[in-house]
Amino acid sequence: VSRLIFTGKNKLRLCLYKRCQSNILNCEFIKNAHSSSGGVIGISQDVNCSIKNCLFDGNSATGDGGCIRIYNNARVTIENSTFKNNNSSASGGVIYMYSTNGKNETAFALTVTNCTFVNNYAGNRAGAIYIYSRDTSKPLDGVKIINRSIR
Repeated sequence: VSRLIFTGKNKLRLCLYKRCQSNILNCEFIKNAHSSSGGVIGISQDVNCSIKNCLFDGNSATGDGGCIRIYNNARVTIENSTFKNNNSSASGGVIYMYSTNGKNETAFALTVTNCTFVNNYAGNRAGAIYIYSRDTSKPLDGVKIINRSIR
């Protein structure tokens, strides 16, 4: 997916599921809403996803993850992107990352590099990024946040 603009209370979202490889480049996601989790993008089940040079502005979810919901063994890299004015009614105003796989979380990874988070909100927990893992011995081993700006 490259150079597309998704705008205006769309009830559909990008769903990346079961062993796919996806690149989302130079896209804008503006004022989209979803009646569940993951306001714009849902990522699940052994997916590798790269998001680069994107703008997420004014998106929302009535569940978790105002912009992105990452679930079970997904590997996500986000670079040079801006997240502003996004919200969720629950946790993770921008990103909600959750794994139920316990100790088998070798593919559960998130890397965020050179991204900006401005004025994002969650009704419950974490205005920017919420991460949950059942393996409490190493819940953040696969998470890297580099050169970020949160305002």
